[in-house]
Amino acid sequence: MSAQFLWTGVDYLGEAASWPSRAAPFGLLDLCGFKKPLGWFRQSLWSDKPIVYLCVPIPAISHHSDALESWNWTAGSTVKVACYTNCGEVELTLNGRSLGVKPQSAALDGVLTWEVPYEPGALKAIARTNGRELSTFTLQTAGAPDRIALVSDAATLRADGENIAHLELVIVDANGIRVRMRRRRSRSNLPAPPSSSASATPMIPTPTVPATRRTPLSAVARSPSSAPPISPARSRSKPPPLDSSPRS
Repeated sequence: MSAQFLWTGVDYLGEAASWPSRAAPFGLLDLCGFKKPLGWFRQSLWSDKPIVYLCVPIPAISHHSDALESWNWTAGSTVKVACYTNCGEVELTLNGRSLGVKPQSAALDGVLTWEVPYEPGALKAIARTNGRELSTFTLQTAGAPDRIALVSDAATLRADGENIAHLELVIVDANGIRVRMRRRRSRSNLPAPPSSSASATPMIPTPTVPATRRTPLSAVARSPSSAPPISPARSRSKPPPLDSSPRS
């Protein structure tokens, strides 16, 4: 029997290497709970569900320790593309044009790679086993930022004070394609009805290290409960002073 211990499952605040980093970046999930390339890699090793995933490793760093889920690069450059899968083979296409098929047995340390002359458009991985298509993944070139879209992982919430929804604020272009690798300051107001609560967390552990997903903010909204809200006056009230009179 063999086993492996991983530290850690989720990035966490503290144990940062140096300023301006504020978190330890070793997790399979980032500070907001989004799956990182390392998480996709581990899923390709462990999962019984067919998956395929594409990313672009940052130069001088290993395939999945830090990589970008992006297809916006410099015109005329050659881009190294990493692919994780648990299927028998993967075909890579660029704008519908095949760049070749590679069997899983050709993977080095669990990673298939291609050197791709960059051109804007759609880079797509098609994973098959015994000739049957089982999973696909596409990196799409994005245009200029156009708006911020709000994506929720829940359509409704029970008004029990316990139900929550995770809200993802996503920068998209005019065609609704997610825009990544942009460094722009944004400010978000999350109005909450009485007796509800909302919290927001930036997902980037450090402003100097590229993040896997260039989402500016993740938020958690909690459903309102049936109990009346605490009034501002009550919430700011001070405890009564101690009784200093002499005791008999």
